[in-house]
Amino acid sequence: MPPNARSEGLTLDEGVSTARLFVEEAAKREITMRVLGGLGISIRSIAANRTYEHFLKDRIKGFDKPFPDLDFVSLSKQRDGVAKLIQEFGYEPRGRFTAVEFDRMIFRHPIKNFVIDVFLDRLTMCHTIDFRNRLSLDDLTLTPADLLLSKMQIVEINEKDVKDTVTLLLDHQVGDNDEKGIDCRYIAELFANDWGFYYTFTRNLRKIKNDFQFVYQDVIPGNLIRDLYDKIDRILQAIENEPKSLGWKMRAKVGPRKKWYQEVDTT
Repeated sequence: MPPNARSEGLTLDEGVSTARLFVEEAAKREITMRVLGGLGISIRSIAANRTYEHFLKDRIKGFDKPFPDLDFVSLSKQRDGVAKLIQEFGYEPRGRFTAVEFDRMIFRHPIKNFVIDVFLDRLTMCHTIDFRNRLSLDDLTLTPADLLLSKMQIVEINEKDVKDTVTLLLDHQVGDNDEKGIDCRYIAELFANDWGFYYTFTRNLRKIKNDFQFVYQDVIPGNLIRDLYDKIDRILQAIENEPKSLGWKMRAKVGPRKKWYQEVDTT
């Protein structure tokens, strides 16, 4: 199949079952794998059973197979074991000699052309998120806070990112630890030393509240919209209240006049 052929994608049920299969098989081998991305959020939405019926279904309607790839996070020290596991299920590494591209591995199904993307230790996109100390906090997906970070690190968010984020926020409480849902204390502490990520994250949350209302206002009931806005405000307030480092304050003076994010190669 040509390397630029489009993936057939997976249905929601296929995505969930495939994700569980890899995570559970990895655990048997003492390998850590966790699901991120839109599918990770969808898995948590189904479990929460709050927004799935009237919002998650809207997010994937019109698509027989709405998940063109499956994203995982693992540890670089387990790279060889992860590669062996995925290849045993028939996936082939992208690239002539190796599946490793910096801190990620990419595999493709030779028939369906479906892609599995494994990030090692961290997600390096518009901003970098280090997951090494976070993967043990949940047994299937990343934590709600980490899923939120992975969506809100995108400088140019689109409607899909907004729907994923709204689903995540509505299906989880906002608290000061991971057991209560979205750990806004962890997020606030992370941004206290990183003005660039702070700027992208807070700007995106404000966009969801102010500029992207058309994405969800006719889909979810008013009481959930009020809940959404309350959670956004609480997260933003926690971030603003967190004491900032000297480096943060100096970078804030420069502001967005200087590029604050990393370019992402989508080729």
